[in-house]
Amino acid sequence: MLSSVEILDDYTFLAAANNSNITSLQNNEGVYTMRKLDVVGEYHLGEFINKFQHGSLVPYSDACRIPTVTFGSASGVIGIIASLPRDLCLQCYKISRSK
Repeated sequence: MLSSVEILDDYTFLAAANNSNITSLQNNEGVYTMRKLDVVGEYHLGEFINKFQHGSLVPYSDACRIPTVTFGSASGVIGIIASLPRDLCLQCYKISRSK
């Protein structure tokens, strides 16, 4: 059962379920088709997410223009989901894999 849904753009959606998972879904067929959405990401948070909201906890500056979605959970957890540029994402991945 879904507890919260957020539309990121015409093709991409976030859905939080009552099993503490967030799923990102994409419509690759086009905006106006009613086909099954493709799962493009799955995340287990261990929290019951009950609210998504576009935006950040701090004001944007010219130095940081990363699109974010803030979420809140029933237990009071606040988190951020950010769309990182590909090069920054790869750099973070390399850092996480280094020993």
